[in-house]
Parts: sequence; structure tokens; C-alpha cells
Amino acid sequence: MLAQLAPFAVPVPAAKAAPQLADNGLPVKINADDMEYDIDKNRVIFKGNVHVVRGEFNMTAPKMTIYIKTAKQAEKAEVNVNHDAIPLTGKVTTDKKTVDTQNKIDKIEAENGVKFKYGTQSGHSHSATYDANKGILTMKGDPVVQDGNNSIRGETILYYLYERKSEVVGSHRRRVEAIFDSNQ
Repeated sequence: MLAQLAPFAVPVPAAKAAPQLADNGLPVKINADDMEYDIDKNRVIFKGNVHVVRGEFNMTAPKMTIYIKTAKQAEKAEVNVNHDAIPLTGKVTTDKKTVDTQNKIDKIEAENGVKFKYGTQSGHSHSATYDANKGILTMKGDPVVQDGNNSIRGETILYYLYERKSEVVGSHRRRVEAIFDSNQ
């Protein structure tokens, strides 16, 4: 069962037709308690109070794995850690790390309880994968997307950040459910 829902797409003026997230000039900032960088696998694993911000988009989870674009995918895949003398291997002993990847992210896998907020919309699920190239957040594990008192849920939610629309997939275990508040 598949439902395409756009009630969460609020009409925007032409100047905002391409949301901030689609602007390649915006940095992605990530804060966490711990970080592990594996240069051979082109990935960075963040653990503990992980918070990702890009423009209006915010996502939090206990653990996120960030896959960095390879040299073929980007001019130069590098991670700039904004803290003095943080080792890139082993246990990091500082309280918080901030990474600004400057559009070098290929995808983000978040797990163990994911929350996001983007403008007036918010959502949560057990896990989520963000495909940076397509601008799609795939939410699984009791996913819910809300805009005010309106909400949608299903087995899987594909949230298209650039278009600000949702696609909800149901199953025999979890049918698609939509609640629309007529007072909004």
C-alpha cells in the first residue's frame, strides 16, 4: 500500500521554491559526544547526543554514521574537525566535536531513535537514512511526520526535503494512517 501525501507541503513564494537544504553553499554541522573517523571506509561514526544542522533542517539521534563522498564523487573528500588536536583514531576525550563537511556527505544513517525538524514539520522514527544526493530521508520503525496537528504514519516514510512532501508505504503490519486537523 502506497500513499503520496502532500498536505504537509505549505505553499511557498517562488523565492523559496528551492529550500535552504538544496543550497550547496550551506555547511552541514554535526555535534556529538564521541567520534570515530575511518579514512579507508570514507565514514565518520558519531555517538552520543548526535545533532546535525543544515539551514533550517535539524536531526538528532544517539548514533549516526556519515558516509563521505569519495574523490570521484567530490573534488576532495575531507573532514574538518573544529577542535584543537583531536585524534582521528581511538577514543576521543573531549566533550563535544563539531564537523563541517562542506557538502562532502553522501549519506547519513541514524539509529536508535531519530528525530528531525524542518520548518514547521517534524518527525521521528527508530532509524532513518538521509540520501544527500537525492534529498530523501527514509524513515523506518514506527515513523511519524507532523505539521501542526496534522500527522502521517506507516511502515516506511520517504520524506523529500527539497520538495517538502512525503510518501508513505503501508504493510499488513502497519497500514498508512493520516490525521488532518480541519481547524488548521
